[in-house]
Amino acid sequence: TPQMLALIVLAAIVPSVLCFAASACMAFHDKKQWRYFAAFAFVAGYGGIVLLQSIGAWRLAVHG
Repeated sequence: TPQMLALIVLAAIVPSVLCFAASACMAFHDKKQWRYFAAFAFVAGYGGIVLLQSIGAWRLAVHG
C-alpha cells in the first residue's frame, strides 16, 4: 500500500534529516562539531538507500 511505502521511506531518511538539522543548528551557533554531524548525515543517507534496496522498496512501489 502507498502508506506503507511512505512510512518505510520516512524511516529510512529520518536519521539523515536529523543529522542535517543538527549540523545546521551547530553551524548557526558557530560550533566546530557541525562538520561531524554533516558527515554523519551523508553516511545515514547512504545507509537509508542501502536499507531501501535491501528490503526491496521498489517492489512495494510497483506491486503495491
